[in-house]
Amino acid sequence: MNKELEERLRRMATRLQKKQAAAAKRAKRKANPKVRQAEAPVHSERVTKQKRPVLTSRFQNEDVPVGGFKNKDAARYLNVSVWTLARLVQRGLIRANRATRHYIYSREELDRFLRENMV
Repeated sequence: MNKELEERLRRMATRLQKKQAAAAKRAKRKANPKVRQAEAPVHSERVTKQKRPVLTSRFQNEDVPVGGFKNKDAARYLNVSVWTLARLVQRGLIRANRATRHYIYSREELDRFLRENMV
């Protein structure tokens, strides 16, 4: 019984030491942000996706993707919520392409909706 108790206490002490070491490491990173940059992986070694070109929306000062819009981008382009956009699609006021799993909205379709329904 004593050996089991000693082993359990040893494991608890080891866990406590690991937690304290991790807390000290977090505090050190917080105090010195350059240490955090040095430990971060080098991005040039990883293969990164190229971003799609963006155009500035004529309705807002935010960048939006060229071509098809996903739900969030289309809602931002129309200056409505995602839920409102879903209701507009359900009512048939906006046509969405569903060739993939995601709804895709063309810029022409969104502009048509704005021309016809916004005064």
